[in-house]
Amino acid sequence: MRLSIALLALLATTGCASFQAQKFTGPNGHPAYLMQCSGFGRTAEGCAERAAKLCHGAATVIDRPTGVPGLPQLSGGTLMPPERMIAYECNQG
Repeated sequence: MRLSIALLALLATTGCASFQAQKFTGPNGHPAYLMQCSGFGRTAEGCAERAAKLCHGAATVIDRPTGVPGLPQLSGGTLMPPERMIAYECNQG
């Protein structure tokens, strides 16, 4: 029971801090943000929501590098693709 409570607490705190944004100036001169949108508790939809909050409105995807699916290795493990990063530019400056 204690392990379950500790695990739930960890999940709750991880979910809150999962979308760290790096601010930069986008191609149109507006504020832009680069975020890691893969991994534990991170989704592209969550990144879009975070970008909209940071931009106080709408944001546009300006870069979305693609990755490859996980590939099985002969040793039994899985070779995972690079982390998915998505860059958003605020629609207004």
